[in-house]
Formats: sequence, structure tokens, C-alpha cells
Amino acid sequence: MHQSLCRNQLETPRRFEELGDRDLRELFAGYDLMALGCLIAGYLDETGKLLGRDLVQVDDEALAAGWRRIDEGLRTAFRWEGNWNRLPIEFERWYRPRETAKPAVASAVAENLARNAPLLVQAGPDPGLDRAGDQIKRRADEMWATANRMLGDLRAGRLDPQVEVVESRLRASGIAFREGMQTMETIALGPVRASAETVG
Repeated sequence: MHQSLCRNQLETPRRFEELGDRDLRELFAGYDLMALGCLIAGYLDETGKLLGRDLVQVDDEALAAGWRRIDEGLRTAFRWEGNWNRLPIEFERWYRPRETAKPAVASAVAENLARNAPLLVQAGPDPGLDRAGDQIKRRADEMWATANRMLGDLRAGRLDPQVEVVESRLRASGIAFREGMQTMETIALGPVRASAETVG
């Protein structure tokens, strides 16, 4: 995944297709891609320390400066003046086929990662990383189970009808929901076309 991010070849970025406003889609997709880049670089950096070998070479200051430049570009190019507590959600957008494309800042994210957090090892099977991956998979399964229990509680009316309670449960299961939404997008719209660099 790190290599695909650095080469701007990630086929299934989260594009937030359910958001009705184009600028909102670009903002959310851009920040999500930046967060993914940070997560992957940080994960590989920390994993390398645990394994006793360097997996990536992270220039923390330069990487952070690159994220700030991308953030400034996003804020300049895409604006939304609506109510952040009432985002325009249109799940039916998933049922209307359209051209697929990477988020507008995908190439900038790729350049920042490739320049300031390059991979030092050849991607491939790795026993140490594979063992860690099994632990992550178990955690992901737990998150999905939590999300499913929450949805069951909501449908059955067992969840206390308070915003704080619902938000805390959603945050606790946020990773599972994010991955689920990304899967829904991919099923509905397919992966990003290889030739597409930005959203039109």
C-alpha cells in the first residue's frame, strides 16, 4: 500500500461519494488520503523499530511541511459554507454510474510520501510483518463486530437516544465504518481508472 500511495496508484481511495456537495467530497477525500499516508508511514516506522530494522526513512519535519502545503491548497481550492453538523448526504449517488477518479490532491500526497517517507525495503512477504498483520486482522474483526452490535441496537431501539452516546459509539467503530464505506464505493463505482489523476 505504501508503494501504491507513493506512485499515485492506489485504486480504491475513499472518495466520500455519499456527500452531495463536490467541494465537500474533495475536502474529505483529500484529508482522508493525507491521513492514510500518515498512518502507513507511521505504522511502518514504528513496526521497523519493533523488528529492529528500518522499513521507511521518515523526515518528520519535511513530511509535516508537505502536509501543511497540501492543506493550504485544499482550503484555497475547495470551500464549503454550510452547516458542518448537517452535511448533505445522498447515498443514492452510489447507484448512478460515473467516471471514477482519484482525489484532487492524490499526486501531491504521493510526492510528499515518496520524497519524505520513502520505503527502504522491497515490498513482499515478511514473516515479522505478517504476524503483526494477523493481530491487526483480529482487531478489525472486533471493530466490525462492535459496529454490527451498534447497528442492531439502533434498529431495535435499545440505544439511548442521545447524540453523545451515538457519536461515541460511532467513533469507537470508525475504522470499520470507513472501510465499509470504501468497499461500498468500490462495488458501486469500481476502482479508479488507471489514467485518471484528478477529479474533474
